[in-house]
Amino acid sequence: MKLAVALVLAALASLATASEPVTYHNFKAYHVHLQSENEAFYLRDLGRSIPMDFLSGLKKGKDSTVMVGPELAERFTAALEREGISYSLMSSDVQKLLDAAPKMAPHRPLIAGRDHNMDWENFQTTDTIYEWMDHLEGEICIFTTLCCDYMIKLFASCYSYQR
Repeated sequence: MKLAVALVLAALASLATASEPVTYHNFKAYHVHLQSENEAFYLRDLGRSIPMDFLSGLKKGKDSTVMVGPELAERFTAALEREGISYSLMSSDVQKLLDAAPKMAPHRPLIAGRDHNMDWENFQTTDTIYEWMDHLEGEICIFTTLCCDYMIKLFASCYSYQR
């Protein structure tokens, strides 16, 4: 019985910690300047031994943006320096960049007299985008119906004369 209670409490504790939002405090983002294909392969392979997130692709002659956890930043930069790969620090705290980014507008119910709430000034929720797509579908159907009716009448009124 005690074991069952302990297991239930452990499961509840894991659920409580799983619901906490993920943060990236003190995670570092680097621009890695890849001069050769070998450097790109090295960085790819380094990602297998040091957990990192590639925020852009790996291409020779291009910068690659990489995010590394705070406890691994020193190991990451030491590995790059050892191979002679140049890099620059883009952000010393990725969470500050995320906090400063524009936030998605909450879904708003339809405004009276409008068919949708979609605008291009804000990030939109999925509900708002679907609502806008439903609106477009209705508009396109009306346009297509009007256009088809016109085309049918146009073709019906045309005659072909052959000699």
